[in-house]
Amino acid sequence: MIESFRVSDALRSIVFNTPSAPNLANPRKGGGERNRLRNLDLWRQVVTHQDTRITLARWNGLRLGGLVSARTTGGKTWEIDHLFLPAPFLHGDTGSQQRDHRIDRGALELLEELVSLAGSRQAERVVLRLPANSPAVLIATRAGFFAYFEETRWEGWAGGLRPNEHNPSDGFRVMRSGDEHGLFQLFNACTPAQVRMALAPTFERWNEVQSLWPGRRQEWVKEEGGKIVGWLGLSQLGETLEGRLMAHPDHRRVGEELLELAFCRPGAQRWLVPGFQSTVSAILPGQGLEETGGFKVLINTVATPVKSYGMATVEA
Repeated sequence: MIESFRVSDALRSIVFNTPSAPNLANPRKGGGERNRLRNLDLWRQVVTHQDTRITLARWNGLRLGGLVSARTTGGKTWEIDHLFLPAPFLHGDTGSQQRDHRIDRGALELLEELVSLAGSRQAERVVLRLPANSPAVLIATRAGFFAYFEETRWEGWAGGLRPNEHNPSDGFRVMRSGDEHGLFQLFNACTPAQVRMALAPTFERWNEVQSLWPGRRQEWVKEEGGKIVGWLGLSQLGETLEGRLMAHPDHRRVGEELLELAFCRPGAQRWLVPGFQSTVSAILPGQGLEETGGFKVLINTVATPVKSYGMATVEA
């Protein structure tokens, strides 16, 4: 049986140290790392953030048979940041006829129930990032998620770039209040239509997705002809600097200039690059970064329940 997580469940999980397997979800907050469920942090979130979090579990007696948890920033976009499935599912052969299909069904029901509950809280989309080769991708697609794009993780020691002929910060300025609508227009210009419609079809939804990014950010923009044609965001996550950028397709040189600006900051860097930003992926290897993982970004566009009022015939 699938149940919402309660305080007593959190205490039981602490006593039995569950879940103990890796977290299959790779939320923005984790930077695409191979993270494990931090149990005490999760239980604290479950207990203290019930209005902004949904957590469901399947119990087999005292044994945890699966868990899924999602958070919202207060808008209509939810992100699954914890997903635990039992070991037989993780290590099973997805094509084997000897697999325990009850495990598959249990995982499917967890995701379906979470999406249903998110819809009852007026969610319009649920986002799930999984390793590209994860067996959970198949289950997620069966639960109504669609893989809209892939991301590649690049990591390494980068920076210290010192161009001889120009300052890479020339022409850029720090992002300021009022730039958000210009950035949304840039997002529309450099993102495939299918991804835009699923992830952020409106300015309000796009603003929600931005808030999913973790860490303290520094942001720069470049303008040409009164329009923002380039944006760079750098987030400090511990000792690692995580970078992302957007460059207008009609201003290809801007992407290279943004990377030059980022590489003037020596240190450990991590970049999560969508597959449609091939220009960025082509430059990063030359700066000492290596490809360390791939992810699928899956989105379920939720059908929100609508109350219908009407009249029914009754006998007198």
